[in-house]
Amino acid sequence: MQIRLAKANDIENLERLINHAYRGQHVQSWTTEHGIVDGQRINQQQLLHLINTDNFQLFVMLNNAEQIVGCIGAEFTGNTCDIGTFAIDPAWQGGGLGRQLLEYAEKQAIVLKPNLTQFGMYVIDVRLELIQFYQRCGYQNIQQPENYPVGQGFGEPLTQLELIRLVKNIH
Repeated sequence: MQIRLAKANDIENLERLINHAYRGQHVQSWTTEHGIVDGQRINQQQLLHLINTDNFQLFVMLNNAEQIVGCIGAEFTGNTCDIGTFAIDPAWQGGGLGRQLLEYAEKQAIVLKPNLTQFGMYVIDVRLELIQFYQRCGYQNIQQPENYPVGQGFGEPLTQLELIRLVKNIH
């Protein structure tokens, strides 16, 4: 597997990957929000904006055939790096690629911004298995839930949802 920064010509494949992982009907997908949130998770315009944002890095993971099988974003605000736009193709999930990509993004973030003190992320409250995964990776729930961002282009919740803030302090 190879990891590199996303390029503009990756956008179509990234849109397909992220929407497939989050909104596809995959029994085996760790990230699926099918039945929880309706609509697209992301579109090409949002992705283009992200990769052209100065304080944001989007990494892609490629298989040996140079196909994108994963992505993860790192957004820098002050001494915090928020992790998001994180997806692994459901066909490639369960083999440790998610953890590998998360660790890579964390290491790269520290290289880019040596003064970082904390990583953070948001997870939908009903996705307990994801919260547990991130806790195994050193993240902690800070018990400050926020409302799901309705009407902001991330899809519409099919039930009452909150976002859970997880953080990991950098030693």
